[in-house]
Amino acid sequence: MEPMSKKEANSIIMYILSTLVMYLVTMKIMGLFMEHIPRYLCTRTIETISIFLLIFFLEYTDLQIYTTGLVGTKEEIKRTLIRCSLICIGIIIAFVIVRLIMESHNPKIANRAWFKPYFHLYMRWYYPFVSILQEILSKSIMQESLKRLFGEEEAKLSLIACCFIFALFHVNYQLYYIIGAGLLNYVTGRIYEKDHTIWGCSMIHFCVGFLPRAMGLK
Repeated sequence: MEPMSKKEANSIIMYILSTLVMYLVTMKIMGLFMEHIPRYLCTRTIETISIFLLIFFLEYTDLQIYTTGLVGTKEEIKRTLIRCSLICIGIIIAFVIVRLIMESHNPKIANRAWFKPYFHLYMRWYYPFVSILQEILSKSIMQESLKRLFGEEEAKLSLIACCFIFALFHVNYQLYYIIGAGLLNYVTGRIYEKDHTIWGCSMIHFCVGFLPRAMGLK
């Protein structure tokens, strides 16, 4: 499979940045009519943009299923699943510790179930699909395109740029959420550079995005 050309990588990044600008402008316009834009509305908008971009890139660029990070060698997939499973276990343990600390000071949190998926809220039932979709876009498309533009020797710079763009898509959330999105993208980006598959990255994305509410932290 031939890697994307620098010209095509440049076009892809321009499409993504243009979409980001349109998203920010749309949120700004909505803010003129709504005092507080619901978080779930921002999330649904980002997910819709993600689906649109993936379909667009599959249709109009050389991106194929084999270059989306969904397909890898057995060794790559095994390695990333083991590594990321251990990371996910660490994340869960951290959430348990935070829950214990929070509920000792907040009776409202103490009264919440220790685990409740809340599938009925904001279409949370399809979050696993969203995690995979966003990892394809942020890693296989955006990170690879930036790496092509900056050059292989500037992989760290392309990863930082990718994290910055990913964080900007969450600019309508609280500051901690924006910073968290950037850090999440950096960690999973490093994993993607090692394993060249998005499955482990998607696992971590799911844990960080889905479990806090499920474990009563918010």
